[in-house]
Amino acid sequence: MSNNKIEVYTLGKFIVKKDNYIITDKSVRSHKLWCLFKILISSPDKVFTAEELMDKLDLSLELIDAKNAVQNLIYRLRKVLAKNERYKADEYILYEKDGYRFNWNSEHYIDFIKFENNCKKSERSLKNNNFEELIHYASEAIEIYKGNFLDENKDFSWIIQRRAYLKRLYLEQIYVMCDILKKEEKFSEIEEVCEQALNIEPFEEEIHYYLIKSLIKQNKLKKAKLHYQYILNLFALNKIKLSSHISNLLEEVKYTEEEEKEEVRIIKAKLNSFGNTEGLCLVDKNSFNYFSWVSIRKKEREESPVFLLSVSLNIDLDEINKNDYVEITNYLENIFLKTLRHSDVICKWTKIQYLILFNGVNLFGIQEIINRIRKEFYKKELPHQIIINLDCIEL
Repeated sequence: MSNNKIEVYTLGKFIVKKDNYIITDKSVRSHKLWCLFKILISSPDKVFTAEELMDKLDLSLELIDAKNAVQNLIYRLRKVLAKNERYKADEYILYEKDGYRFNWNSEHYIDFIKFENNCKKSERSLKNNNFEELIHYASEAIEIYKGNFLDENKDFSWIIQRRAYLKRLYLEQIYVMCDILKKEEKFSEIEEVCEQALNIEPFEEEIHYYLIKSLIKQNKLKKAKLHYQYILNLFALNKIKLSSHISNLLEEVKYTEEEEKEEVRIIKAKLNSFGNTEGLCLVDKNSFNYFSWVSIRKKEREESPVFLLSVSLNIDLDEINKNDYVEITNYLENIFLKTLRHSDVICKWTKIQYLILFNGVNLFGIQEIINRIRKEFYKKELPHQIIINLDCIEL
């Protein structure tokens, strides 16, 4: 039997559910309706007059028409929220004191309200020096926070202040947890907390700082150095200057002399194998996924095109010998070196497929690159008759 429970998710992605069914409609016609809903839930205790709603909804109509439009939106919203039950006007949206507010039934779930409550409990636990309880409530808060408050409405002034407030609360929970875990020398838990947080806030230096320090404490020096290099690339790609707070960490991220020599040998072998690799950005799958995510976010901000190119070879791995395989793949990677820019990110996705990420290149430029790679590849007589396949898509 239905309990008519409303679930509202605003952190990261806006979704409204009723009895586990999504009722948010993405159609153009419903845009103002859900904007109205967001206004009502964004200030839980506030009663909004029709005039205030008209202003926030930016209804560019004559006064009487705008009031009618608000009343019509209220009615439609009430109908949507009353899905699969008998309609009652004041069941979800109340009219009182010449205005409207959302009827906050305790059975309803609103993620940012639950998040705030956990943060307040965490703060009380800190004042009482109850660190076990603090970790519990902070962990619950962090689990709820999936991203910025109503992130799809970036320019709405009435959202910006609450978004900043909730983000500050989230970061406070991260930092207070890390400080407590540091005192308890639970460095692996700090590592886990920071890695999860960086999926949401990749440009928060302090989280990177806590992560690297925890890796050093666990003697995970290689991982610490790789993460440090990753930060340098990430911030450089987005033209963000690192503070000395982070850059000074390099002195702490040192290999032993033996490990340093081993690393040099690996690099030397790779250089001998690939020739002059200066400028060739060849990364692993995890790094490639992250660069792709960052590029897509950058595209959203700057409207700069991002393309993904797949380069694959019709090699039968069961029939080809190892030396021939190495010769062919080395030849292809040398073609990449000659034809690609130093900012293009390359990943060997499988043994016979490479993926290349392009930023700031138009479709015409991509086609020229594809033609150059194909032309260069067929110049040489290879040990086997190999066909190169190049497929491109805009992200």
